[in-house]
Amino acid sequence: MLENINAAGITSQVVDNISALKALVTTASDAVYVLGYYVPGDGGGGVYRRDPDDVTTPDNKGSVIVGDNGTYRWKLCQTTPFTLKQFGCKGDGITDDTPGYLACFSTGLPVHIPSGRYKVAPIGPAAVYPEGREPNRTSAVTLSTGQNVTGEGAGSELIWGNTTKQAFFRVVNAKNIVISGIKFTGGYSAIIIDPISDGSVDDVGLKNCTLDGQLIGLLGGRQYALDPTGSKYCSNIWIEACDLRNIVVHGMVATNCYRPRATSNN
Repeated sequence: MLENINAAGITSQVVDNISALKALVTTASDAVYVLGYYVPGDGGGGVYRRDPDDVTTPDNKGSVIVGDNGTYRWKLCQTTPFTLKQFGCKGDGITDDTPGYLACFSTGLPVHIPSGRYKVAPIGPAAVYPEGREPNRTSAVTLSTGQNVTGEGAGSELIWGNTTKQAFFRVVNAKNIVISGIKFTGGYSAIIIDPISDGSVDDVGLKNCTLDGQLIGLLGGRQYALDPTGSKYCSNIWIEACDLRNIVVHGMVATNCYRPRATSNN
């Protein structure tokens, strides 16, 4: 990778981790290859390029790193999706990985979840239902159009890490999202779909995922019985080839949804 950078006429260097990247207060390098987030080989890091024209973008601990001098802004350069480990998530099943989880998904771009056990609790603001009902039908992570999420199968596990149970993801105004190859453990739901206007959510689904211990695996559409005047419709909400375990109520609920489908699930 560095050979390709150098061949393009870009001056480059190598550092061990993100802290070392931030410490580059003076450098002639246009690009830096970071060997890991905390230590070399931990799955974080990547190729960062300095953007001399940007003096305002804040540090998001992953795709944009601001140097300790407050002037250098290093931007992660890759054509593949960002990963949780590039935003500091450890995936050890013990550390609270919520800050990195939120930062990674806030980019609005596709995300890959490497093998690991990521304890997260993206607690969002209470859902607005009449009479304050169902306040936890929400999440702090709202996916954007085309923001696909991929994993490596059951080894890529998201574990709900709070006694307040909400969803790992929600969708309110987006289309064409596939979440695949992830194990979800605990929480209210893997994903809650709550459209803000009629037809604002279309073609969103789970594929080849494991759902374990949720109240409802996939919750699609605002429930008419809870909000008869504010409910909006969505379309093409689906769950396919998923393994459902220890689900408390339903594997999938679709309300006010055109063409929902559930196929080849266990």
